[in-house]
Amino acid sequence: MKRYFLLFILGLVLFSCKKVDKKPISITIKNDEAKDVFNRPIAIKTSQLKKLPKAFVIINNGKEIPYQLDDFDKDGQWDEIFLLTDFKANESKTFELKPTETPPTYPSKVAVTFVEKKPPHKSCYDALRVKPTDTVKASDLYQMEGPAWENDVVGFRNYYDQRNAIDIFGKQIPDLSLAKAGIDGQNYHELDTWGMDILHVGSSLGAGAIAIKKGDKIYRIAHPEKSSFELIANGPLRAIFNLNHKNFKIGAHNYQINHQISIYAGVPFYESTVTVKGLEGDEQLVTGIVNLHSDTLYTLHPDNLHIIFATHDKQAEKNTYLGMAIGVDKKDFVEQLELPNEGADITSSYAIVLKLEENTPVSFRFYADWENQNKKMADKKIFLESLTY
Repeated sequence: MKRYFLLFILGLVLFSCKKVDKKPISITIKNDEAKDVFNRPIAIKTSQLKKLPKAFVIINNGKEIPYQLDDFDKDGQWDEIFLLTDFKANESKTFELKPTETPPTYPSKVAVTFVEKKPPHKSCYDALRVKPTDTVKASDLYQMEGPAWENDVVGFRNYYDQRNAIDIFGKQIPDLSLAKAGIDGQNYHELDTWGMDILHVGSSLGAGAIAIKKGDKIYRIAHPEKSSFELIANGPLRAIFNLNHKNFKIGAHNYQINHQISIYAGVPFYESTVTVKGLEGDEQLVTGIVNLHSDTLYTLHPDNLHIIFATHDKQAEKNTYLGMAIGVDKKDFVEQLELPNEGADITSSYAIVLKLEENTPVSFRFYADWENQNKKMADKKIFLESLTY
């Protein structure tokens, strides 16, 4: 699996390619699910096309469909065409790639932001994760204490130090706003027009951070020999980056961990894909939801393939309702645990334990719906019914 979005390609992709550049390329995609699907990501490998026009628009049923091109290998050649579309149950759609004189541009609905806190706020994609022995703190160096990612619905950030937790930015408007959060006098801990930091994380896993379970103990990925950031794609419809952890040690044993995070437009979640090398056979992946302000974990079965674990309460700042959830593949699920409120490295979390196999990606989603972004989400029933995979 090159990129996890390929998991969401629906049905069979059929291509009819012409030698003449002026002729459109026709692509038919079928939804094999017996249900309507909203904003489904479609990733098309350009290697499946005999010839890709230098510039083109994508048309379906007379309507232009926004898309983005991604060069994952950074070799100057496009690797994937990415777009989002709705499907009715069992519907097939035909898309035409029509050559144009110049490439189209589309407004960005996703973004990754990782810059220095001090002006002129240079990007710090090459920065290494702050270690406990360093004389500076992530809060001194980085705009939001680490990389942040957002779409037109919600935002998140990763603490780029030994905490390695994930926090939530609630958004009240669809504008991409995190580039201005926490700098030049803005305080993201106070409610602004765009929103604010809404989650109290503490020593929990927060909003879907990862850990490794070995034996009866859960280890926060806190002190690898080296941790780095790698930007893969940055809009306008999806953003992808890697958090790479080299030589994370449990006892005398080292693990190599890749945590890939992706977000795309129009949905209240991001996706994680985690790959671990160096397994001894008794390790499991752990992710979780902070439960400092919730006392019930709901378990949902949206279909035969997935399980969703959810909380809903006044668990956001300003005493507002926030629904959070983790969606996993049923085949990967092992167990659910409730971690202690104190006396452990990781506390106050509903932990979801997943299978791990050597150098094999395992994926999950983290959902966040805040009542200030969507007033309907103050209703627990509506929030739970909105959760689909």
